[in-house]
Amino acid sequence: SRITVVQNATDTKSLGAARDAVTVETASAVRRSLDLAGETCVFVGGLDASKRLDFLVAAGQEIHRKIPGFGLLIVGDGAMRGGIERAAARMPWMRVLGRATGQRLAEIGAVSALMLNPGSVGLVAVDSFALLTPIVASRGPFHGPEMDYLIDGKNAVITESTVSDYASRV
Repeated sequence: SRITVVQNATDTKSLGAARDAVTVETASAVRRSLDLAGETCVFVGGLDASKRLDFLVAAGQEIHRKIPGFGLLIVGDGAMRGGIERAAARMPWMRVLGRATGQRLAEIGAVSALMLNPGSVGLVAVDSFALLTPIVASRGPFHGPEMDYLIDGKNAVITESTVSDYASRV
């Protein structure tokens, strides 16, 4: 009688407050510092196999072909960071920023139209809400329970698990 079930989440109150505090001037300064010219999206998460980073890069290439000013910011760290940095070295529209939290993450969210995560979705789902940056995820059996928070067309875009559908929906 004294137990309450709460859904898995992190405390996003401070992240949401930091995002709310990002001014137009600050967002413009961030865009200039990262040399962002056009539509920008962000990936936030661990740089590991569960995130389907090869899929993300392939989708990014397809999006960039359709939207030449497209930019992709990679926020995170992990075992696959070297590989994603090598890919970014060949693709000037992609930037690897490393791990970001708090104000820095809020600023990156403020300059990003969408959060791209075609792999395992976990607590990044609630981060997308706090950052006011809708997430684009793909269908699959690899997600955490937080995937249930996402509703296609309402607070997220949920695509089929193909690069072409993912890129097209982005």
